[in-house]
Amino acid sequence: MPDEVMLGIDVGGTFTDLMAFEPASGRLWAAKVPTTPDNQARGVLDAIGKAAVALLNVPRIVHGTTVATNAILEGKGARVAVLTTRGFRDVLEIGRGNRPRLYDLKFVPRPPLVARPYRIEVDERVLADGSVERPITAAAVAAAVRELAGRSADVEAWAICFLHAYRNDANERSAAKHLVELVGDGYISCSGTVIPEYREYERFSTTVLNAMVSPSIDRYLSALEARLAASGYRHPLLIMQSNGGTMTAQASRRLPAVTMLSGPAGGINGAVFLARAAELPDVITCDMGGTSTDVCLIKAYRARTTYLGTIAGHPTRLPQIEINTVGAGGGSIASVDIGPVLKVGPESAGARPGPACYGLGGTAATVTDANVVLGRLGGGERLAGEVALAPEHARAAVTTVAAELGGLSPEAAAEGIIRLAVVKMAGAIREISVHRGDDPRDFVLMAYGGAGPLVASELASELGIEQVLIPPYPGNLSALGLLASPLRQDLVQTQVVTLEALDDPTLSAHFDKLAEAARRLLAEESVDVDAVTVEGGCDVRYVGQSYALFVPVDPARPDRAALEEQFHRQHQVVYGHSETREAIEIVNFRVSALGPTVEPPIRSDSTHDDGRPTTTRRPVYFGGRLEDATVYDRAALRSGTAMSGPAIVEEMGSTTCLWPGDRAQVDRWGNLRLTVGDRA
Repeated sequence: MPDEVMLGIDVGGTFTDLMAFEPASGRLWAAKVPTTPDNQARGVLDAIGKAAVALLNVPRIVHGTTVATNAILEGKGARVAVLTTRGFRDVLEIGRGNRPRLYDLKFVPRPPLVARPYRIEVDERVLADGSVERPITAAAVAAAVRELAGRSADVEAWAICFLHAYRNDANERSAAKHLVELVGDGYISCSGTVIPEYREYERFSTTVLNAMVSPSIDRYLSALEARLAASGYRHPLLIMQSNGGTMTAQASRRLPAVTMLSGPAGGINGAVFLARAAELPDVITCDMGGTSTDVCLIKAYRARTTYLGTIAGHPTRLPQIEINTVGAGGGSIASVDIGPVLKVGPESAGARPGPACYGLGGTAATVTDANVVLGRLGGGERLAGEVALAPEHARAAVTTVAAELGGLSPEAAAEGIIRLAVVKMAGAIREISVHRGDDPRDFVLMAYGGAGPLVASELASELGIEQVLIPPYPGNLSALGLLASPLRQDLVQTQVVTLEALDDPTLSAHFDKLAEAARRLLAEESVDVDAVTVEGGCDVRYVGQSYALFVPVDPARPDRAALEEQFHRQHQVVYGHSETREAIEIVNFRVSALGPTVEPPIRSDSTHDDGRPTTTRRPVYFGGRLEDATVYDRAALRSGTAMSGPAIVEEMGSTTCLWPGDRAQVDRWGNLRLTVGDRA
């Protein structure tokens, strides 16, 4: 009987990445194919075929998808109708009343997620303490449906958003039951189920986003599961969540909004996994793909989790790894604005037609084209083993930009394009480090993604970071992280109460209730309850504050005094002050239940190969100078191999660039450890 193989498959904007792991032998291998935007499932099957894996031998597939993200960002989500408490029809439009640009007299607010004619009020009321003042009736729901009149045919999904449903969702559940009787068992999202947490605007927005992506996720997963089954796959398909855990495809259909950052979250899991192996507790990640760059701060082997994210400017309160994204990827388009001023992104050439150097019809200059012009990409190799580069097209595109900038040389324009992309990425990293009280110079930069290692040295130099780590399979690290991601369920319950009103047993009771519910949800996904670990914490604030800080708590042994001390300390770090004499209150209790993790081992290679790897040489531009750079094949490098810049390290899926003065060595885990040289 053939050995079993586990697969992690991540769909990106330009490429679909696969990592395959054979537990019996410890073998790990990668595959990479162009993403198929019209039907992502086709790209997934293409990657499996390229990896030469028989699905009959696969017991586990973990998949990261951008279907939900694209539906929102491209404005292609389902038409949603909202049922809400009478008097609260305009919560989605009023929002917080914030003005992103305070002094812009021409500022036009972002359109609401749901147009006003599709937001319908109903007679019902739940009070702040959870008591039902006015139950919902079938007649009230029927009247709301009639109010849509001729527009009801446009509606693909429904969002039920009632006041105070986080305390008691009985009215929402009744409304959903009546709605099914009227419109059929379609896509219905209830706020009390999606996110039982206070703050009406954020809860309503999250629920509507969930409804908007429900049809597209359901159609995509149904098609993918059917194609996998036809090819021999006989197990549940697992989907990556934004919080760093996985869930079954069936569970993700009920809460599809949790998949909005599934691919980048897989990359962070992979980064944490490799950071532990390399004994580097404090790391800043830089995942530069085809359309954007994602950065994240990992401290003491843990990435921050946020409970207030945004997508396309709309808030979502679902837990997600705190990832900062900037529109600077390999496919980001360079253009010249009035001035002339060079711009890079956020528009991207995507997978089709892609950068000009792909030779697929693209004519706009991109970051990838700039790297080709400078000689950092090239050498006759196919990009990711799939795309044959056309240097003449890259040069023509960059030359056009150079001419618009006043007659610069193509090389000078190319360096300007990359420099601007690096500055944007450095700004994104400062937002998650300097702005939060952390000095990036205290961290190691871990660069991955197809384009991350190309800019790693320049980015580290910009931030004052001395050490860079380029992991094995950098172009496929998100797919590797999927393999190392456990099944996970997150639950929250709003309970505003002062800390002094609670003792340790009462704290335990709150956590025990949530933990038991989370374990039941994992048990429904066939996880052994005895193998489940539970983490938790509270959203805490000073009485009178509007916003709270998340403070980790051991759900099994909550300690009120330790919680108070940790909150004061955390408040000091984030805001620069703490008020130890002020009263403290808890706003939300949170737990996360995690199943066992399947971690593919990155083997320690303790042998030192004294032989010199085969190299070639080619001219590469660095800082306006043409340098004779050594070109290495990474697959031929062994533990202990040392090199110095200028150099290029090529591999399937990515290329690493060492500037003059840089030094690098291969460690026993296969990582490239790069020490950044003095640019002066």
